[in-house]
Amino acid sequence: MAEEKERSGHGLKRELTALGFVSTVCCTVIGGGINVLTCMIQVKAPGVADYVPIAFVIAAIPSLIAGFVAGALSTAVPRAGGHYTYVSRLFDPFLAFFSSWSRFVGEVGAFVAIAIGDVALLAAMCKFWGAAGAAKWLNSHTLEVASLIIIFTWLVNILGIKIYEAVVDAMFIILLTGFFLVVGYGLAASPSEVIKAIGGWATINKLVAQAGGLPKGVGSAAAIFSAAATLVFAYVGFETGTQAAGEVKKPHRVFRYMLIALGVITGYYLLYSAAVYHAVPWQWIYAKAKLAKAAGTNFTVPQAMAPVFKTLSPSVGEAIAGYVAFVAAIALLSDLPPMFLSTSRMTFAWAHDGMIPKALAKVHKKFRTPWAALTFLMILALILTWAVGQFLAAVDITTVALLFTYLFICMTALCWKFVRPEIYEKAPLGDKSKKLTNWFGAIGTVLSLLFLGEIAITDPQSFYWWVALMVPGPFIFYYAYNRTVKKLGPEKARERLMEIPPE
Repeated sequence: MAEEKERSGHGLKRELTALGFVSTVCCTVIGGGINVLTCMIQVKAPGVADYVPIAFVIAAIPSLIAGFVAGALSTAVPRAGGHYTYVSRLFDPFLAFFSSWSRFVGEVGAFVAIAIGDVALLAAMCKFWGAAGAAKWLNSHTLEVASLIIIFTWLVNILGIKIYEAVVDAMFIILLTGFFLVVGYGLAASPSEVIKAIGGWATINKLVAQAGGLPKGVGSAAAIFSAAATLVFAYVGFETGTQAAGEVKKPHRVFRYMLIALGVITGYYLLYSAAVYHAVPWQWIYAKAKLAKAAGTNFTVPQAMAPVFKTLSPSVGEAIAGYVAFVAAIALLSDLPPMFLSTSRMTFAWAHDGMIPKALAKVHKKFRTPWAALTFLMILALILTWAVGQFLAAVDITTVALLFTYLFICMTALCWKFVRPEIYEKAPLGDKSKKLTNWFGAIGTVLSLLFLGEIAITDPQSFYWWVALMVPGPFIFYYAYNRTVKKLGPEKARERLMEIPPE
């Protein structure tokens, strides 16, 4: 009876609306990367030229598949914990914990990288607005400001889903206003007027010469697909929304909400990059990006679009350019609240299953949020911020970690029909949707393995670091599982990890 009472319910409230769910996914995925990758891809994939929008569309394919699959599975098992919960219930508990440990390792590192990186973006924004003193202060107090950003994110999540949703919805709306400004002015701009604002082709050609000339194979299929392989990483984070499936008001519509989010993100990337490359000569962006890389910095969309805004009246152009720079800073900051939400719900699900101390499954009596898991993550992120003190190379490790997560999501979609046929039959999806999910699971499994293999070959150091960080995972699982076996016996211990958690 004590065991039944302990697991009678998770205590989280279903308050997340459709807009809140879509905002969560969009803010996590879009983030600040779009403002950097849109321009810096010229250096990472020389020769892609003005075919960047096409590369973004190609890059969307594996993430669209993973997002489709995640939405379908979370509809079948609409509980907090996202992929850990449905991989453990529909496939295998050990593989679920192993892959979710990978995600945990990647995202905690990303917390620190984003918090520190956002301070740099805020400083750059201040310089853009002419506030050099504020920029200097931010750069000299990076760790303090980064810590405040982490504490702010913790508060947003701890105060309940309604407060969280209000903040994330506001960030999402700010992202959209920046999007409409860039797309509207970019697509309406006259390229010839922009070239004049830059200083003419003579200025552009001089800059290209300083950068060492134009790359070879401009516009080739090899260059476009090379760019697409890099831009896949701009879509990492689709699965975040499903971590909060246990708090969505209408859980049977999670799949539909996921498809809406996928459409919004793909359209955002396509139109955003198309507007930039319609208005601004790619040769100028290439030269600026290459020179920025040589100087150890990045060339971003706000900088690329500055000449476009200069074609307006000076005062209006400067105001719009400053606002777009502000949106870029908010874009990166908007990653944190959804990432805190998703990782805390996964930690909560671990604690609920006994993988980590039960104390971390405690829910706040008033706000109905997993305050213990959130506080644990905040403390861990603060410690790492002061221990590391710089923008982490953990971004690459995060990519490997999340691709590994995608792999097991897709494997679950491929196998759940055979492993858990009783759940498969009862899932609130049509027969065509179920079959499509199976096929996408197979395709996504192959694509995830291919991309993981590519990273292992091209960036072995990040891959080895990820392997090293994964080592504690199996030991944690087997320690917790053996403790449960001693308490309940082998059969009940396995059943406990295979049953769908209560509401």
